Amino acid sequence: MNIAICDDEPIFLKQLHKRLTDMKIPDCEVHEFTSGRGLLGFYVKGMYEVVILDVEMPDMNGLQTAERIRQIDKSVIISFLTNYAEFAVQGYDVGAFRYILKTQPDYVYAKQLSSIITECEQRFRTFKFTNKNLSFKFNLTDILYFEGHKRKVSLFTLTGE
Repeated sequence: MNIAICDDEPIFLKQLHKRLTDMKIPDCEVHEFTSGRGLLGFYVKGMYEVVILDVEMPDMNGLQTAERIRQIDKSVIISFLTNYAEFAVQGYDVGAFRYILKTQPDYVYAKQLSSIITECEQRFRTFKFTNKNLSFKFNLTDILYFEGHKRKVSLFTLTGE
């Protein structure tokens, strides 16, 4: 799982990175960005499963950054991190999954981060198999059905067999 976190305040950026690291998420990489432009300059569709953005940042705020990300990637889970609850409604306009207040108690903060990771694990679950020297991976949401005939199993997906 790849997670991008973006906050112009280094204290909150390091704090969030530590919280995610402490969750001991298997095969997880967390990348830090200090501006929306910095994140967008690096962003490629499918690169991240989760993006957590601070709402208030100079130059390009988190809402503007999320709008640009949505133009590139419709499936990424976007959550906002901020000191101000009044931006929540705007955050949901760009398909935000969660809205995390920086000032809330630690147990609420941890619960919200856990819900983001759980959603990611469900949304991006895959079926993996190896055939001879080749390895294949399919998103479960793309699989229509399996068909078995003697010793051959065919996998049918939204894009074909």
